[in-house]
Amino acid sequence: MALYSAARSGSPYRSTAFLGPIDVGGRTRALMIDRANVNRIFAGGISGGLWRSDNGGSTWVPINDAASSLAVSSITQSPFNANEIYYGTGESRGISAGLSGEGIWKSTDGGSTFTQLSATASLGHFTQIWKIEHGKDPNHPNTVYVGTNFGGLYRTTDGGATWTRVLMNRSQINDIITFADGGVMVSAHANGIYYSPTGDAGTFTRQAQPNLPNASFKRIEIEPCAAFPNVIYALYEKGSGDGLGDLMYTNDRGQTWTARSAPASGHTFSRYCMMLGVHATDTNRVVVGAASTQFRHSTDGGRSWSLGDMTHHDHHIVAYDPQDPNVFYTGNDGGVYKHTWTNPTSALDLNLGYHTTQFYAGFYGNTGDQGFGGTQDHGTYSMGGPSSSLDYQIAGADGGPAYINLQSPTGDGYHSYQLGWLYRVRNMTNPSLLSFVQIHLDTMLAEGVNFIHPYTINRTDGLQIYYPTAKGLWASNDGGDNFRKIAGGGGTLGTFYAVEAAPSLDPTVYYGGGNGILYRIDNAATAAAGGSQTRMTLPSSVSTRSIGGI
Repeated sequence: MALYSAARSGSPYRSTAFLGPIDVGGRTRALMIDRANVNRIFAGGISGGLWRSDNGGSTWVPINDAASSLAVSSITQSPFNANEIYYGTGESRGISAGLSGEGIWKSTDGGSTFTQLSATASLGHFTQIWKIEHGKDPNHPNTVYVGTNFGGLYRTTDGGATWTRVLMNRSQINDIITFADGGVMVSAHANGIYYSPTGDAGTFTRQAQPNLPNASFKRIEIEPCAAFPNVIYALYEKGSGDGLGDLMYTNDRGQTWTARSAPASGHTFSRYCMMLGVHATDTNRVVVGAASTQFRHSTDGGRSWSLGDMTHHDHHIVAYDPQDPNVFYTGNDGGVYKHTWTNPTSALDLNLGYHTTQFYAGFYGNTGDQGFGGTQDHGTYSMGGPSSSLDYQIAGADGGPAYINLQSPTGDGYHSYQLGWLYRVRNMTNPSLLSFVQIHLDTMLAEGVNFIHPYTINRTDGLQIYYPTAKGLWASNDGGDNFRKIAGGGGTLGTFYAVEAAPSLDPTVYYGGGNGILYRIDNAATAAAGGSQTRMTLPSSVSTRSIGGI
């Protein structure tokens, strides 16, 4: 829950209070240290917008909070004018979100304010951006490159006023490196590494040296050494399975490549999280990360690997201190962390006040300001404000919908996590007495559920639970001890993303999801097993879309 700083014009929210969590960051794919002021850090949360710290990460403030998209995916700064900063929006691959963006935003005052580049707002390919990188050629100081998810590589030479595709329509460009002589190197998903001496359309050639992988790979991350930019590492995602594949090395800007060894264990899920960094002055120091809590680092150019600090799962980005080559920062699903190459097994957590936690769902308590919510990769939280004893983590993993039984004097309720698992919770308002009982849903889970799966309770009777699957709707009247299937059962009804019960003892329940599917069942609390539901007819403008909430 990001801090809502003021009631905006026309907003119904006249009085709001921050509930928490206070020191938990969220998924961070964009990270940059200001080269004009190394105490100024920019960090972008995929679901939390752009944030800035002016004191090295001790405190944070949200920037551009009223932007049409808060899904910040990549950020870059002009090497010629530190006041010019660009960031891209839209996450193209996220198991929990995959949020579309609204193009490119630019600052001309060092990151105090940002304005959307109108030319990118109308480009459909700019809704999902993998990488934005400023050119380094002093003869072309207004050149910026953007790698899109399905539209190839775009370039502007006039600071973002106009854009032209220069490579590969209908292709995913994962990473970009620019050079001071105007050269550009990019990586294309499942295709390879391309290089151009000028960045002009028609001048890119695929790197096809004998040692480079030519097939059986997907995503590729490429990273140079800042002091020796012709030294470049390339990290490949496996073409089969889900993990890190080849690690390649060149010291002549791609004319020749040699194989090094990427760490194999503990680094899965690289289609979603994949990190590669190189020391600014030491070409042998490399760091890689993927889904594990600990990244790996090498001091011999990727020939051997050691474990780094245990911070958080799902590593995405490395940023460097432009003045101190021994300092680097990482962004992952837990937020922002500071490291040193001299001691990579220790990290400084910089997430106090960096409120970018992604909430899948939330619910209110029955007293005071207590709230509950399931979050992306941070589990389920009870929140009551920064100084409240109610501010604590109920459970870990990816937290789904969470509810409190509003009729319970002791704060009993429910929480869920990925793949539809559901638990009954006792004493959520008293963490010292907290306890859990798993609700067994084996038959229901076998019918098909989402990664973050919907269910709901009856506000007037918290023992009633309504749980949709891909093949129908299940109900419990006793807090999950027993379930009966009250709708569906014939064939596949679809994928459901939302369900809601009317606030009455024998409620009408609605549930819907993909392709405009919306069903209703009346008297759900007393409906017999195998009852019938009514398919609702939606306007054609929404009948092909997904219902995300009811």
